[in-house]
Amino acid sequence: MKIYLISNMYPSEDYPSFGIFVKNIEENLKELGVEVSESSLIKGRLIGMSSKILTYLKLYIDIILKGLFSSYDLIYAHYPTHIAIPVLLISLIRSKKVCINAHGDDLIPNKKITKFLYKFIKILLKRSSLIIVPSNYLKSELIKNSSDLQDKIFVSPSGGIDMDLFSNKEINSNNDSDILEIICVSRIVQGKGWDVLLRAMSILKQEGLKFSCTYIGDGDDRNIFLKMIDELNINGEVNYLGEKDQDKLPQYLNNKDVFIFPTELNEGLGLVGVEALAMNLPVIGSRIGGLLDFIDDGENGYFFKPGDHNDLVLVINKFVNLTQDEKLNMSKNAFLKAKKYDKKIISPSLLNILDAQIK
Repeated sequence: MKIYLISNMYPSEDYPSFGIFVKNIEENLKELGVEVSESSLIKGRLIGMSSKILTYLKLYIDIILKGLFSSYDLIYAHYPTHIAIPVLLISLIRSKKVCINAHGDDLIPNKKITKFLYKFIKILLKRSSLIIVPSNYLKSELIKNSSDLQDKIFVSPSGGIDMDLFSNKEINSNNDSDILEIICVSRIVQGKGWDVLLRAMSILKQEGLKFSCTYIGDGDDRNIFLKMIDELNINGEVNYLGEKDQDKLPQYLNNKDVFIFPTELNEGLGLVGVEALAMNLPVIGSRIGGLLDFIDDGENGYFFKPGDHNDLVLVINKFVNLTQDEKLNMSKNAFLKAKKYDKKIISPSLLNILDAQIK
């Protein structure tokens, strides 16, 4: 099978985590014998309006030229909001099957740009032979808006996770330390809940809890994030490490006690949370979006109210007060849940459904 890969988000050397799901899915399919005969990609994060306009103009031209004149069996387009118009144009001219892969709320008309483009997206979705979403949550949301698409929606969790990489054979019993080891991996942008986490850390410090919070990630609000750490006087408790490559994450997740996922956004899935589960880490996350797919409240983690730092504090204390056996059982459940997202299971299933589109 030869696919034409299209995405406006793809990792670059400077931004190794940007659009990492797209690269992971591509690499997984290549390992199974799929040929990516053509690609039209925006690599890395764009800064400045003029740069964005010029880059998207080049992307649209590239999509149209390759889409019309290149040889391939299937168009595989990620993040459909910003590439709907050129892909729709190609689908109207050439009789090629189109697969759309959404990764978040890019198919839900809840933003100005999405609402404006949604009339084009709806036509493209109807013309597509397959729509891939990363979670049952996103599938249900899409069906609410377009019930006629139900039969062509396939749930595949963003390429799954590499259980050979994200798999901690030793469960951290934390017997030798009375310090709670917390970790959060997330972009530092509006809506990701980093401010909720920091406020919760400040309260925990005031309550006298001994803890260390490692934060990995970067984003437009980094300076505000660092200033807030100073203002809350939690420099000694919060260890900010910046952005790290995905393959380096296991060494930071290792020997932690709990992963915090404080997002206020309707995440398509939140695969980093599943990677934490694979490392035997219970996940405390917002009761929102794709997190509903992999957090089993009280079994492999806990939910808290999105945006509510006081509720997060209560839930963290609830976790702290578990017995050692209860914590160990939660860690075991975390690993068992993560196994369902193993890329060795996810990728062949995805390949089978793609194969079916061109037969």
